[in-house]
Amino acid sequence: MATKMKYSLIATHPDNPQPGQLCVWNMTDPPHTISRYAVKDLDEAKSLIRKLTDDQLKDDSIGCNAFGLEIFDTSRDDPKNLRGTGEWVEWESPEDGEDICTVMDAEDAETEEATNEAKG
Repeated sequence: MATKMKYSLIATHPDNPQPGQLCVWNMTDPPHTISRYAVKDLDEAKSLIRKLTDDQLKDDSIGCNAFGLEIFDTSRDDPKNLRGTGEWVEWESPEDGEDICTVMDAEDAETEEATNEAKG
């Protein structure tokens, strides 16, 4: 399961990230709290985002939330990067450049359509 790293207002990433490492971020009632979760792959990221969404929809104290997925990218030249080895950037689908929420929305729509067709 994902490793949770919770911070208030200033979010930080895992120490010593590896190229391609993924990190789900979740903000509830912006700008109150940002939580970050190191995940091993895209499937775990999607599963975690769905679980957090389901849990947060049941919590009446949360007025709004936002999610995203970042990847540690060592292919970009970033002179302001203090580590000098890469930077965290928002993940984009290699197929169409969409973000994780757009990709998941499309997958959910396909699943719902298939379910409706099966019901006849």
